[in-house]
Order: sequence, then structure tokens, then C-alpha cells
Amino acid sequence: MLDRVEASNLYKVATAIANGKVPASIAPYFAGGRLLGLSKPNGGIRPIVVGEALRRLVGKLLLTQKMATGAVEKHFAPQRQADAAAPVPAHPVAAQLGVGIKGGLEEMVHAVSVALQSHPAGDAASALADAAGAGARVAAVAAGQDAATVEAAAAKAAASVEDGVWICISVDFKNFFNCISRPAVFRALLACPGFLDLYAFLSMLYSKDAPAKLWADLGERVWDDILSMEGVHQGCTYGSFLATLGLQPVLLFSAGR
Repeated sequence: MLDRVEASNLYKVATAIANGKVPASIAPYFAGGRLLGLSKPNGGIRPIVVGEALRRLVGKLLLTQKMATGAVEKHFAPQRQADAAAPVPAHPVAAQLGVGIKGGLEEMVHAVSVALQSHPAGDAASALADAAGAGARVAAVAAGQDAATVEAAAAKAAASVEDGVWICISVDFKNFFNCISRPAVFRALLACPGFLDLYAFLSMLYSKDAPAKLWADLGERVWDDILSMEGVHQGCTYGSFLATLGLQPVLLFSAGR
């Protein structure tokens, strides 16, 4: 059965596409797609590119293979594969759980919830600080310490709790898919050995020498071509993957500060 599949024309064409071997005359159209504008709740427009079916199929198969080998998880969330007995790193490890990681979103929600409950702010933090100070005060008095030493121990214990307060920041990038630097995305791709074999396919889709053509319906049977020169396509199988890939170096830099 496998020999019959490999001998089929569909398999040969899909293999050529995966290797980026698409004729230059049709590559801009094959890498492009129909451009749609979806309304956002805030009144803005979300541009979506509906790509050619065969391009999407090949892209999905390639990405699925990467997910199956664990390469996606290893790159975006390395701590998930770390030994549970290993020491906790001095700085938090940057992780992105929204692309190619099964159950990643649910895991992130639970992790943030547990972290904030363990490191509360506001009244809860004040109560814990007061309790820690009181406990230290009792221990110092029991040890026969003088008044100044007792109060110093209480203040130190309370401060240690307050220093442990965590906060959660939610950031929403404006027009993220369209504005992310394409050179930055491909620098990140080439810096990751596990993704190098995707370069031929993805560089064909996002070439600046032969940019993809997006066609928009202007109404009354009038169409206009728009050249895709920057960012990644929202609606492309690899759109989220590439955007996340380009963001990863920024997160790693921030986490190490």
C-alpha cells in the first residue's frame, strides 16, 4: 500500500511542494490566497488569508510531524520535558503553550491560577505578612531575645512574604501577525536545528523576491491583488507557529533579565 501511495501523482506533487519546488511562475499565487476582513468586537478588522487547499494540506502534515516528534514542545516549552527532580532554574523559563502543544492553554490557565494563589497580593499578602511577622516575634521572644531583636526578626519575616508577591500581566499585541518582522522569524527558524528542514517550504510561502499575492474582493466582481511583504498570514497553517517562533527570542531575553 505504501509503495502505491509513493507512486501516486498526489504524493509526488506534495513532496515537491514540501521541498519548496514550486514553479516560479505560479509560486506567488500558490503561496497567496483570498484575503477576507472579519469584524472584531471592538470595531476593528481582522485580515484572514484563505490559502490554497494543497498548500494547507502539505503544511499541516509537516507541522503534525514536528509535533509528533516533540520538537515543537521542546523549543517553545522546554521545561515541560525537564526532569521533575531537577533543580528549579534561578530565572523563569520562557514558555509558549498556545501552538503545537496539546492541552497547553488549559495548562497555562491552571498554572497562572496556582501561582497567583501561592503568591497573593493585596489584603491576602498583608495578612500573610502579618502572620509571618507575628510568628517570628513569638519565636524571638521564646528564645529570650531583646525587644529590638524581636522587632527586627518580625520585620524581616514580613518583608520576605511581601517580596514574594507575584503579579500577572496580560499583553495584547496590536496587528501582531501582520507586523511581526519576517527576517526575525526566519532568523529564529534557522537558529533551531529541529526546524531547519521546514525552511525550503516556508521560504517559498514567505519569499520577498517573489512575494505571495493576496486577492481581495472589492465588490461588483472587482478583485485587487495585494503583495504580501511583511508579517505572516493569519489563516495560514503556519501563521501561529511562525509568529510564535519570532516572539520566542524576545521572551527568552525578558525571562533572563
